[in-house]
Amino acid sequence: MSNDLKYHKKILQKVSFDLQLFRKELIKAYEYLSIEDQILLKKWVSEFVSNKSELKTVYLGVIS
Repeated sequence: MSNDLKYHKKILQKVSFDLQLFRKELIKAYEYLSIEDQILLKKWVSEFVSNKSELKTVYLGVIS
């Protein structure tokens, strides 16, 4: 796991209280990270939002 991925995970955790910020940072992370880190981030975000229906909707909107 790269330092960039760790950074983006930390940011996403911190902004998860705000749907718009979470969406913005998730898009930014996907644009910035390597393909390998994108795959790891996708797995992590999927687990992170599994119990948060509002964030799950944002996640699915960005990923699809």
